[in-house]
Amino acid sequence: MALDRPRAELALRQAVVTVAGETPISLVSVTELCRVAAVTRDTFYRYASSPSELLARVLDDDLTAYAALANRIPEGPPAGGTMMDLPSEELFSHIERFWPQYRRALVTGLPSELRDVLIARIEQVLVTFAVSHPDAVPQELSDIERKTALSMMIRYAASGAVGAIEAWLACADEASAAPAMGRARAIATVHAASGVWLVQRAVDEPKIVSRTT
Repeated sequence: MALDRPRAELALRQAVVTVAGETPISLVSVTELCRVAAVTRDTFYRYASSPSELLARVLDDDLTAYAALANRIPEGPPAGGTMMDLPSEELFSHIERFWPQYRRALVTGLPSELRDVLIARIEQVLVTFAVSHPDAVPQELSDIERKTALSMMIRYAASGAVGAIEAWLACADEASAAPAMGRARAIATVHAASGVWLVQRAVDEPKIVSRTT
């Protein structure tokens, strides 16, 4: 919890969010963060090895709520929705909460520290989903093949989702405080591009149709 963190760490976390919202994180220096947080360089290095790593930790902490939703994915798609609606809503809400930091960090793609955090959290959700939905992987495969196939599918889906987020970020000007495409439409676009194993949509209740939408 934030209340359990030392004052200096809290100050640095706030400083990196503030500064990264105005300057690409790749251009942010330790000296600048220390000045804004009113701490020494030695203090900074107690908590992170670089400004990018510090920002990544802040973002990862905010993604905790997203990861927790993996345990609330329904067994089947709800009427008019998909099984991934709740997690997707929280993931894209997270991006919007930190839109300036993500958008200014974007060059041809996100820095590896930020990208790795997103991929790891998305994979965490997808692993939980796969465990509770074993039919996601073709049953005719051997155990070894199923394990390999599942790993490939999760990595492909997570990397693809982050690529889609990068494209969503890139659609807006760097100085823009909001996305050019609304969150709901962005989520629908990602779901439309997802494989049937991941996104199943209820068409007519009580009939359930599994298809890519």
